[in-house]
Amino acid sequence: MGEDGFHLLKDGRRETTIRWIDVRTVRTYKHGFFAYDMICLAFDVGEGEPVEIWEAMVDFMIVAERMREEFPQIPGDWHWVVMLPAFETNDRILWRRYHTSGCAVQHGEAP
Repeated sequence: MGEDGFHLLKDGRRETTIRWIDVRTVRTYKHGFFAYDMICLAFDVGEGEPVEIWEAMVDFMIVAERMREEFPQIPGDWHWVVMLPAFETNDRILWRRYHTSGCAVQHGEAP
């Protein structure tokens, strides 16, 4: 985790770098498994598929905390909103960049 973003590692090597300034949309949702849900964050940087991180990943909460510092418009209760009810996707857009010169934000909306 750096000041300007975070890195995803695969087999101990840097696979992807996400810079906060490049993020266009932040979404949250759950993947449902037989006996549990997995909360995810997806960062769209405009190149290919959004980069997804799962709550089971080592630094998930560190990235989530830093994300809220970087995008303070994201509601403080976003984690609870996606968590409940159980076994529902609860897909929400937490933050969206509308203009390249500045930010107009909507949060908590279903995609």
